[in-house]
Amino acid sequence: MVNTANRIIVPKIWSILTVSFILVLVLAGCNADQSSAIQNQPPASEGPALWTLQDEDTIIHLFGLAPILKPGTAWKNDVYNTAFTQAHIVILDVDNTSPDMQTMVQRLGFYTDGSTLNGALDSLLSEAEHEEINAVSTGLGAPLIALNALKPWLANLQLGVMSLTQQGYDLASGGPTAALAIQAKDEGKTIRYMQEPEELLNMMSELSQEEQVNMLLHTARQLRDKPDQSAHIAKAWLDGDVDTIGAILHGKPNSWSSPLIYDTFVVQRNASWAKEIERLMQAETGTIFMAFGLGHLAGKDSLIGMLETAGFVPVRQ
Repeated sequence: MVNTANRIIVPKIWSILTVSFILVLVLAGCNADQSSAIQNQPPASEGPALWTLQDEDTIIHLFGLAPILKPGTAWKNDVYNTAFTQAHIVILDVDNTSPDMQTMVQRLGFYTDGSTLNGALDSLLSEAEHEEINAVSTGLGAPLIALNALKPWLANLQLGVMSLTQQGYDLASGGPTAALAIQAKDEGKTIRYMQEPEELLNMMSELSQEEQVNMLLHTARQLRDKPDQSAHIAKAWLDGDVDTIGAILHGKPNSWSSPLIYDTFVVQRNASWAKEIERLMQAETGTIFMAFGLGHLAGKDSLIGMLETAGFVPVRQ
C-alpha cells in the first residue's frame, strides 16, 4: 500500500509547493464578497493585480500569483514587465527548490506507525462522510485505499493535485511562480524567500488529526460541488479582479474548513509578511519585487489591507 501511495504523491510533490500552496485553492468557497476597501480601488491597467509601496529610497512591488494556469496561457503584461525589470531583488513566499523536499514530505506526510488514512477517517467521520471523500477521490482516479499511507493533510493536497491534473493543468510546469523564479534567475536578480518549505510543511503536519480530517472532507466537497473553481480563479486573476478573488477564496464564513485553518494559513502569514515588508522598507534601498499566492492579496484580511492599516499606501498599478 505504501508503494501505491508513493507512486501517486512523490512525482507531484514538487508541484504542490511550486503552485504556491495549492491548499488555498482547494479549500476555497465562493459567493459573498467581503473584500476590503483597498481592493475596490480601480486598477490602472488590465491584467493580474500589482501594487506598489514607495518611500524616498525604496520601492516594493507586490504581485499576486495564480497557483497554476492552463498550458499556453499568457499573463505577463506591461505593468508586470516594467516592475519586474526595475527590481534587483525578487522575494517569493516559499522556497520550493529545496533538494530535501521529498525527504521532508515522506517524514511529515506518511504514516510510519501502522496507522492509516482510512483508519483516521473512520475514527472521526460518519460512514456517509467517509464515503463522500472516497467517491471524490475515486472519481479523480484513485480510491482512498490507494492513499492509505498518507496523513490527512497530505491526502488533502493530493486531491487538489489530482483534480487539477484531471482538468488539464500542467503542474509539472510549476505555473507562474516557477516562470517568475526562472526569469529572476536568468536576469541575475537576487532571490529570497519569506518562508522555508519545512516551516510550511510543519504548519500542516502539526494540525490536529481532527483539523486535518475536517480539511480533507471540506476539500472533497468543494471539488465535488465546484469542479470549475480553478477556472473561475484563473479568469479573475487574469482580469485583475481582486474583489472576485476575495469573494471566491474568503467570501463566506465556511469558505475554509475552520476558523483555525483560515487564521493559520492566511491571517497569521499575512501579519508576519506585513511586518517583514515594513522592515524591508526601512532596511533596504532600491526596488524589490515580491510575489505571493493570490489569496494573500485579496479579502478582508489581505496583506494589502494590513499594510494600509500600518500606515502604508499601496497603490494599485
